[in-house]
Amino acid sequence: MLANVAVDGVVGMVPVAGDAFDVMFRANIRNVRMLRRWLDKQPRRE
Repeated sequence: MLANVAVDGVVGMVPVAGDAFDVMFRANIRNVRMLRRWLDKQPRRE
């Protein structure tokens, strides 16, 4: 998750290309998907 945010931040510094990259990469959406997959694998507590 940290790598996704780091890549987004570094490439996002480039003026025009960074904005286009942000639209296509969507680091936060990727991170939410990763977190949901991880949570689904965890045992449920009652």
